[in-house]
Parts: sequence; C-alpha cells; structure tokens
Amino acid sequence: MSEKFTLWNMQQEFLRLLEKSSQSLMSSLDSRLKPEVFFVAIKNDSNDLSVKIIASENCVYQNFEFDNLNEISRSFSKSPLQRVAVKHNEFASFLSPIRRAIVQILNTSKINDNKLEFYISLPVEVNDYDICVVMGLQKNVVDSYPRLPKESTSEPDKLFLLQNIFQALVHRFFYRCQQELSVQEHGALGWAFNFTDSDLLREAASDFINDITFRIDSSLPEGTDLFETCCKISHLSYEKSEPVGKLILATEDVGCIERSLEFLPPAEVSNLRVARKLLELTHNGLFLHSDSEKIFSLCKFKRHKSKDENCFVIEFLGLHKWQIKHKGEILICVNYGMPALPKLSFDATSYRRDLAAIFKIRSPRKLNKLLEIIEIASIESKGALIVISDNAKQEAKRLGGQSISLKPAFLMPEITKSITPIDGAVLIDPSGICYAIGSILDGLASDGGNSGRGARYNSSIRYIEYQKSLKVHCAAIVISEDGELDLIK
Repeated sequence: MSEKFTLWNMQQEFLRLLEKSSQSLMSSLDSRLKPEVFFVAIKNDSNDLSVKIIASENCVYQNFEFDNLNEISRSFSKSPLQRVAVKHNEFASFLSPIRRAIVQILNTSKINDNKLEFYISLPVEVNDYDICVVMGLQKNVVDSYPRLPKESTSEPDKLFLLQNIFQALVHRFFYRCQQELSVQEHGALGWAFNFTDSDLLREAASDFINDITFRIDSSLPEGTDLFETCCKISHLSYEKSEPVGKLILATEDVGCIERSLEFLPPAEVSNLRVARKLLELTHNGLFLHSDSEKIFSLCKFKRHKSKDENCFVIEFLGLHKWQIKHKGEILICVNYGMPALPKLSFDATSYRRDLAAIFKIRSPRKLNKLLEIIEIASIESKGALIVISDNAKQEAKRLGGQSISLKPAFLMPEITKSITPIDGAVLIDPSGICYAIGSILDGLASDGGNSGRGARYNSSIRYIEYQKSLKVHCAAIVISEDGELDLIK
C-alpha cells in the first residue's frame, strides 16, 4: 500500500475518474487489459530530487522505489533526449531523463516482476510539484501484438516514434489528463474527459498512422491525415465494385519493389476519385506505390529487405474495410472508421499448458484433441462456447431441460464446425467426447463478471465458479464474435 500524500483537494476524485476512464478505454482495444493508473509528484530543484506516489489504497508501489532516481536519471542525461509522440501532435515534446528513469524503475521493479509495461505523461506543475500520470498495461497482452522499431532509422536525432496503437492511445489519454490538470481545479471539473472511447481511439489511430508516414519520409508536409484519407477511399465504389486492392507505402526510391507502370506525373493521394480508380489496377500480384502524398507507380512487391524497414502495405478489403501491415503482420484494422487490433491467432502453447494442469492430462493425444476442437471453434465468425468438465456426463443430464442431449461421441472436425456456432455451450469431457450442445449454463452470482462483455462470457464465469465450489475440474473457452478467446478456469 502506497503512503498517503495529499497535494491538492480533489486528487483522489480525479484519480478515480482516470481509473474508470482508462479501464473503459483500454479494454475497448483488448478486454484483457486492466490498466494501473497513478500520479507521481516530482520535486526537482537544486537541493532536492524526490518522487512521491499519489495512488489508490491498493497500489503496491512505494516512494522508496525511487531512492536511486538521481543516479539513474544522470545515466539518461548522457544520451540524446528523445521526442515523445508524433510530429503532427501538439503534445510532442522532449522526454526528460527524470521521467525516463521513473519508467525504467517501475518496469524493472521486483514488485512489477515484468508484468506491466509502464508509460508516463508530460508533467503539469501543481503546487510546486511536477505531476505526471503513470499507466501500466499488461505486458503479455501488449507483446502479443506487432510492435514497430522504437526509432526512425532515417533520422539522425533518433526521434521516438509510436510503435503500436497502445502507445498512441495512452498518449492521447495522457493529453486529456494534462489538459485537466492544467486548469485551476486540477481535475475537479472533468471537462477534458467529455469524450467517447471511439473518439479517442480514432484520434490515436490517426496519430499512429501519421507517425508511420513520418518514418517513411520526415520531409513530407504536415496536415495530411492518412487515416482519414484511407477511410474515405474505402467508402468509394467504382462502377458498382467495392474497394479491394493493395498499396505499398514507402519512399519513392524504395528497393523492395519492381515497377510495372509509372504514372507521369504521379497521382495525388488526396484526389480520392483518382486514387480509388487506380486501386482497380491492383490485381494478380500488383500494388500501387505511394509515399502517402503521391502515387508513383503500379508495381510488384519483391522480397522484403532489411534496409527497407520502413515499408508498409495498406490493404483495402471491401466497403469501409482496410488494414495496414508491416512485414506481413497486421498493425491495425479499420472497419467503418473504427480502428481495432488484429485477431490473435490461436495460442496452442498456453492452452496446452493450462488444460494439462486443470485436468491432469498427460496424454499428448488427448491434449491435441482438445486443442483441435478449440482451434476449429475459434475460426467460427459467430462465436462459440465450449465447456470442458470431468463431470460432463452428469452435467448433461442435470441440464437436460435446457440443452440438447446427445449420445456420447467424439467430436470430429466437420461436426465441430457445425455445432459450435449455435447458441449455448458445447459440453465435452477432457477426452473430447461431447454429451450436449446448446446448453444454457446456470451458476452463482459472481463479482468476476464484466458488464462490458457478452452473455457467453458472463454466464461462463458464473458456471465455472459454481462448479469450482463443488470441487469439479472444469474450464470454459469463450470465443467472441470478433474472434477473441478467453479461457475461464
């Protein structure tokens, strides 16, 4: 528990607002994210450098964590300062050695144990202290998505550039915090938090993609919003056909393409009708080539070379749908103007480990069968719910009035594809034998539910907790309609 330190009257109320807002915002990207948010108050003058934590009662970090702050910050001051955020944002500034040292201390803390990845805002002066907002995100979640290199390889001053949509969203959130702290009431009004999660997510996506264009060519003029441009192009049909095609985003002299046709003069990306018309040419392995301002040629994509690090592909997938890739990995998807993270592939390794532990399974064959069922179900676009239980046979009888009972049978792949999308749970035992489908689960009222999640998730929480109270080995795999998987155990 952190030591209590009061710097202004409404600090705890503002902290609660930040905790609530950050949870809603970050879970809109990935429901597994549970951000930890607190303030650090930095006293920095010629005689004193100290940090005090302002946090909720359950915060585990203590002021003594920063006893070596002076020494660590001096090590950072020997290296060039890095600029935070993107060229196009009003909150771009230099990241001070002190703040960099605070992030390193938190990231490497024994209490943290590498579980959270920390971010820190720019400071706002409050009552002679520099106040920064700190946010920690689950590192395993952030690391499960692609991340771009930290520095622009073409810039001698090593500008810090956004590596993923997480950083962009955190910085946008911090900007709102800075606005709120800057007013006289220091967060008492909450006016800067009058936004929807969707608003901030779109702003963050715009920042991230603008930063991508800056990686390609820092000399390009400011003011171009490639995110908005791509959304508009994806809205346009051409002779009743939907926008489908690919565009390579790279410098004019990039070496990883083979030019088939060159446009003289290059077309302007801002001319949406022309850009949409040219997109019709991108079939049979052909791409448009652009630096985000001009479209230079119709080309083929050769093998990716390391020197062409800053080479991206924008794929238009139909009306209002597009995504951007780097080295074959999807960085961000956009559907009807709403950014999202790519669906994660099925992580067989972690499921193998967890299921083996829950059901004491030693047979690789049994585990492979369960993993096959889960993987097939994860492909279904309508979502699915699979319950694995040592007591599956008896549960099928008990739930007989609210399920479709079956003659016990091993689930074959073609059968799994057919039965998993229907409403209700598929009830199987650890050997992969199915006893019921369409099962409506019961259970105990639980604090572990999430109002932001659907019926499948919350009914599974209640059911698993009920089964655990009966000492039954049981687990539920919830596959949401957007392809997200949750193992409830």
